[in-house]
Amino acid sequence: MKNRSSIPNYLLPVLVFFAGFSFLVYEVSWVRMLALAIGATVKSGTLVLMAFMAGAGTGAWIWGGMAGKKVPHQKILTILFLLTGLTALAASLLIQSGIPALYGKLASAGFTVSSADGVVVPLSLLLMFVPAFFMGGVLPVITGMIACSGQNPGKTIGKVYALETIGSTIGGLATGFLLIRLTGQQNTLLLAIFLNLISALLLWIFRFQSESPIREEKADITSAAKSSKEKNARDISAGSKTAALTGTFMFGFAMMGLQVVWFRIFRIYMTNTSYTFSLIASVVILGVFAGSRFYASGRAKKAESDIMAVLLLITAGVVVAGGGILLKIPELIMFPLAGDKDAYFMRIIVIPAISALLVIFSATFLSGYGFPLACALVTGDNSGISRGMGRILFYNTLGSVAGPFLAAFVLIPLLGAGRSVFFFAFSLMGAAWLITRKSAPAKAGGLKYIAIAGSSALLIFLIAAPELKILPPSFTRFNREIMEYRESVEGTWVVGREPGGKGAALATYVNNSAVIGSSYDAIKVVKMVGHLPFYAGLECKNVLVVGFGIGVTTSAIASHPEVESIDCIELVAGLKDAAHYYGGLNNNVQNDRRLK
Repeated sequence: MKNRSSIPNYLLPVLVFFAGFSFLVYEVSWVRMLALAIGATVKSGTLVLMAFMAGAGTGAWIWGGMAGKKVPHQKILTILFLLTGLTALAASLLIQSGIPALYGKLASAGFTVSSADGVVVPLSLLLMFVPAFFMGGVLPVITGMIACSGQNPGKTIGKVYALETIGSTIGGLATGFLLIRLTGQQNTLLLAIFLNLISALLLWIFRFQSESPIREEKADITSAAKSSKEKNARDISAGSKTAALTGTFMFGFAMMGLQVVWFRIFRIYMTNTSYTFSLIASVVILGVFAGSRFYASGRAKKAESDIMAVLLLITAGVVVAGGGILLKIPELIMFPLAGDKDAYFMRIIVIPAISALLVIFSATFLSGYGFPLACALVTGDNSGISRGMGRILFYNTLGSVAGPFLAAFVLIPLLGAGRSVFFFAFSLMGAAWLITRKSAPAKAGGLKYIAIAGSSALLIFLIAAPELKILPPSFTRFNREIMEYRESVEGTWVVGREPGGKGAALATYVNNSAVIGSSYDAIKVVKMVGHLPFYAGLECKNVLVVGFGIGVTTSAIASHPEVESIDCIELVAGLKDAAHYYGGLNNNVQNDRRLK
């Protein structure tokens, strides 16, 4: 590759890797820090992810369109790395110290918890949005620097995207498994900030030998090259633009939305540890890396709109197949591999890894292939590669923001996690049909009918299919009777009864965590927790209970006549609706007028 500056050939790929690595360090760290500040709930986690993605997508659009027009790529990239590091430092300090202090000041001023959240949450998300805005510009700008005349734009983008993705994979794994544990949260963030600032310093040291090399290069373009450029611009038809923007939006929408659904389902099946979910998240990123790297390898076909439609149809099929596997993971994978042994490594690493590879990897591989394909569809030649990539990143990010929001707040409560998987497959089929409408009939006629038939079948399934229950593995293994099953934003809860009829023991689970059983040993402990303050001689008129569960502790408290009011905090609010199954143990305390 011909280098357009005095920057060594090896440096830009290193900077791409550093960028991907540092961005995931920020994302993992900020989600962890904000969980302490605004609450570790699905709502806050989803909003944080949306803010991060919205900042990155907006930055890609604006900085990608600016690169090479009036300001050289290298100068913009130097500024982006510098501002990313500085604003990330400021955001981290404010998240860690400023937000807790702000909560204190608002409480002193008489704000309620909900009204304080109305101030703190938007401010927290803005703190993440600003550095993410500068991060978002790095990838399209650096792609424009690496691109060289005559090379396929899609392949160039595929290589850069793959390198950035593998950097993100390693950054996410290192942060979750090693860095925070070995060096602490603050030092982990300082490492990412250092990488950004050292990248800016290196770009400044190896600055361009000429003041404006991009303008000089444009001045040297021959008339034949100009004609080629004009031809390329004409070749970007309305159908290609529709395919690129629809495809990249839908891949962002479906893959990010599916991640929310996949994590919910895996949380019900697997042991709930950060190691398990870091591993699953890494499989997602590895799939994207493998797909984009495959496109860049040169084995990809010419960029055409009907290829994007085919890709969406195949992805929909893979998602449907993965949904079928998800519903049967205990029988297909967990029980045969784990058996009856308490094998820690098998439960924590091997089973989640195999499950993630079977369900997630293929879909994210196709998504990774689709991103450089979309860029190639809207990029006539390398002169517009930064602008084209920025536009594609923006639309991809719009989908990446909409998908998780819809999954967490609408689809899971309305359809349940199981049917939500098939909803995203339906969306992919619908996007393929939309693309075929803009394609030439000779190329897309058959694809259109496949998309219509597939989306119609999935729509009928979503309307007519019964509820697809995702149950803890113990329900399948011990053949427990399902008394009630609910899915909400914050968790899935189920009440089950052991085999043996009405007198058999009951058990309630939130995701894969047992809330309480009806055995004697379980009940006596939680009752004693409620009585202890009174036995210690405390005068308890107003009581706060953290964790309502099924209400046994609360009923013990309510049995003391001096109690005037009881406030209960429960992460999964709908769990109180399970309390009536345990009326003999909790005296139907959920109906007590003193209880909120």
